[in-house]
Amino acid sequence: MKAKTIEVSTDKQGITTLCLNRPKTHNAIDDVMIDEITNALIAIDAQPDSRVLLITGKETVLAALSNMGGLIQFSSTNIWIARPAPAGFGGDQILPVDYLAITRGAAAGTNYQLMPHDRLYIAEDKTVALTNMINVALGPVEKLIGVASLGTNTSKNFKSLGRDYNSRFRR
Repeated sequence: MKAKTIEVSTDKQGITTLCLNRPKTHNAIDDVMIDEITNALIAIDAQPDSRVLLITGKETVLAALSNMGGLIQFSSTNIWIARPAPAGFGGDQILPVDYLAITRGAAAGTNYQLMPHDRLYIAEDKTVALTNMINVALGPVEKLIGVASLGTNTSKNFKSLGRDYNSRFRR
């Protein structure tokens, strides 16, 4: 009986991949999936040529981006997938992702299903990269100035309070 919620494959090197395959539910585990995983693990354990077990999940571009924490740190919507081409066809296939159409227009045409060996690329925004570079360069100077300012203000406060400050609270 073929599994409905998982895919299992073993390559020539003995690496078995168990892939959770319920992308519409973001691989939510239900009773059917638990039974299929249990049966698959029993079958994998019985295979003498299986040396390594990888458990992965099939996910879409948006699911992968949400796992990374979104696009805030990149501020770029220039996204693409590099997918290995079939044997004999040369280099990678480049699949552009229309992030705005997916997120604003609910057009799922470019919300590709990520496959094993796919690489998801997000182009950096040049202004964000420049801002980060400036922050790295000026961060230590800013900390040094902050410490010096704190020390100066603290010594001024001690000096202005003086010895007579606490005398009015004494009896």
